[in-house]
Amino acid sequence: METIIHFFKDTSLLSLFNILTTVFEALLIFYFLQTFFENSKFSWKTTIIIIFVGSMFVIIVTQIFEASSIVLFLFLFFCTFLFENRLRDKFGIVLLFFLVVLMSGIIVNGVGNVYSLLTQSSIQKEIKQQIFDVYLSDLTVFFCLFFIRNRKMKPISFIGMILVMLVLYISNSFVVFVISVVFGESNQDYLIISLNVTVLSLLLSIAFLFYYVEIRKKNIETQIESKYLKHVYQLKQNEVTAIKESNEEIYKVKHDMKNQLLMIRHLYEKSAVEGNTYIGKLISNMEYDKGGKKYTGQLIIDYFLNQLDTSCKELNIRLIVDVVKLPKLRIDDVDLTIIVSNIFDNAIEASKFLDSPYIDVKIQTRNNYLVFSCINNYSKESLKSKKSNKTEKHGIGLTNVRRAIEKYNGELDIKKEVNIYKISFFIKF
Repeated sequence: METIIHFFKDTSLLSLFNILTTVFEALLIFYFLQTFFENSKFSWKTTIIIIFVGSMFVIIVTQIFEASSIVLFLFLFFCTFLFENRLRDKFGIVLLFFLVVLMSGIIVNGVGNVYSLLTQSSIQKEIKQQIFDVYLSDLTVFFCLFFIRNRKMKPISFIGMILVMLVLYISNSFVVFVISVVFGESNQDYLIISLNVTVLSLLLSIAFLFYYVEIRKKNIETQIESKYLKHVYQLKQNEVTAIKESNEEIYKVKHDMKNQLLMIRHLYEKSAVEGNTYIGKLISNMEYDKGGKKYTGQLIIDYFLNQLDTSCKELNIRLIVDVVKLPKLRIDDVDLTIIVSNIFDNAIEASKFLDSPYIDVKIQTRNNYLVFSCINNYSKESLKSKKSNKTEKHGIGLTNVRRAIEKYNGELDIKKEVNIYKISFFIKF
């Protein structure tokens, strides 16, 4: 037992252990940075600048303000999980900055450990303690991040998560007891290491808690995905039904055309007046044909514009349509159906209960881009009275619209002004 105590008390071996721990930490964080850059649009030039600024920040925080690096670490840890879906926007720069801050601190720690190993002396105790307070716990938490981001851990239940935390608590108590036997409770090293083991156990519990939240988030995303697929299937069925109805109408027209032409010839043989009258009736009937108007020449858009026109007439909504003939679009019919149908449905739902409702649809072409906008009036009171199920469908609908537009590298813009709601997007042909 005495030999074991001397083994752990040996300064050189402790420094060597710290160096190995530092290397392992660095590898894990480098992996995390690599994962970040796989989905990032930041260049390495930007990264070098962030590394330089981050290193300066570590020196300032550690040496001047004497603040614990644990604050930076906790900020990073929470942001990683809460804002993971925003890694590619401006917030990603902030997150990357704090990643580099941690990396810079680990490098400082490694240099200090090498110095301690070679010179058999230690750096300033306060600095050493500040660095040690956080970077030992980094090892475990980033190890958790390693598995969570690769989805190698199986989902656990809430009870399972509580059991894991209890095991961590018991293990922590046992480790602290062993440390007290090895070092002695009055030893300064015992106090430092016991504190860090406790922090490590706490951070492990937080990691598993956030992992549970991550699983719950994935389940919600799966439910939304399921509703999305059902919505796509329903739209596809509606499209097939509309095509069948259109084909039936074409068949009827072809079937009757011969008889109509024979009747026109017969009437003209008797009297030109009777023939003209009959032709006029045929033209009048064609104007009210189910085929509807041809707005843009694009089958899907024209179909929903006609549906919108019919709904607006039934609900006394003033409809303004300003469109142009469109070239062939590269958008899949299902995606185009999702985009247009959801936009028109939301416009009708928002305006149909107003005293003077209106919907303004504009479809233009600019520099090989399809530019689409839909403006309608609304009131907060009418939306509040229609919350619950309608609001949920509205949110899912807009999520599907955004997903379909971004699939073709398009841009979606939503603006809310005083009683005016405008949604617009553009997609390249």
